[in-house]
Amino acid sequence: APRFWEIVTNEIKELEVLKNHFEQENLIEKGRIGAAGTSMGGIVTLGALTQYEWITTAVSLMGSPAYVEFFDQQLAFMREKKIE
Repeated sequence: APRFWEIVTNEIKELEVLKNHFEQENLIEKGRIGAAGTSMGGIVTLGALTQYEWITTAVSLMGSPAYVEFFDQQLAFMREKKIE
């Protein structure tokens, strides 16, 4: 589970790098940036929405906005199944 969250937070940070690159190349319009994702991508999308004011719209397909509750459920499942 810790690796999962490391990937999520890294992807959120990488979105800003991508945005900056596309802005420099004049490939995006300021104020018209959205994000979308499925599963882990949905979780990244929702996390990015809380971090970047420049994301003006977002769609999450099967991603949880409740990071703490989701993590707690993951841990409970792993403990129940004795997964290390």
